[in-house]
Amino acid sequence: MRSARFGLLLCFSSLCGSIWAQQPPPTTSPTQLLLQKSLAALVGTATINDVTLAGTVRRIAGSDDETGTLTLKALVSGDARMDSTFPSGLLSEIRATSDGGPAGNWIGPDAKLHEESLHNCWTDATWFFPAFLSAYSGSPNIPVQYIGPETHDGTSVVHLRSARMVPGDTAGDPSSFVAQLSQIEIYLDSQSLLPVAITFNIHPDVNASSNIPVEIQYSDYQSMNGGQVPNHIQEYIQNGLALDITITSATFNSGLTSASFPIQ
Repeated sequence: MRSARFGLLLCFSSLCGSIWAQQPPPTTSPTQLLLQKSLAALVGTATINDVTLAGTVRRIAGSDDETGTLTLKALVSGDARMDSTFPSGLLSEIRATSDGGPAGNWIGPDAKLHEESLHNCWTDATWFFPAFLSAYSGSPNIPVQYIGPETHDGTSVVHLRSARMVPGDTAGDPSSFVAQLSQIEIYLDSQSLLPVAITFNIHPDVNASSNIPVEIQYSDYQSMNGGQVPNHIQEYIQNGLALDITITSATFNSGLTSASFPIQ
């Protein structure tokens, strides 16, 4: 009897093994494949954990119109900072992520530390380095939606949309406030698959429900240390040019850590 049972178990085990062997491998969605190709266009086969960009910047804010220098730093995890030097003084913006969620500080020419409103910290702080956009992370908490082919600012593009999920959210649920705050529209050149623009909303410090449209435009991609870096980056706020950045150098994997992005 024992040998019969043992034989039956062996037969069942072999049958199960055969069934599992015949299961198709997990499929990759067309949107994921598109993102993988786009990321490959940006960094090839390189693994980039941190980036430091340097260049010049023109800042336009109301009657202020000045030119200076800047340094941009970011981690692939999403931490980022921008340090600019203008005739009017220094300007720094720092964003970091943690288990408690995103947070941000900014420091103006008065050298005083200001806390950034939480509702303005959900979009990608690494907007100046497209390869670090959260849509490329593959995280199940950042679902990416394929919108389709379009023309954006005269360029043939593929339109994608990403948003963040937090515990309790349902993917694609438009009622999720975090999804609304974090939503980013991504436009990839239909030929090269390099990002040409992203759009998102920021909000007044005291009103998270009031949207202020922002568009980041990327152009003149250059190969720098093995990665594709947009040499020209422009930020438009409510359709008006706010920042005009020219990148002159890029350094990858210099060993930046979260200590470079302190939040108080």
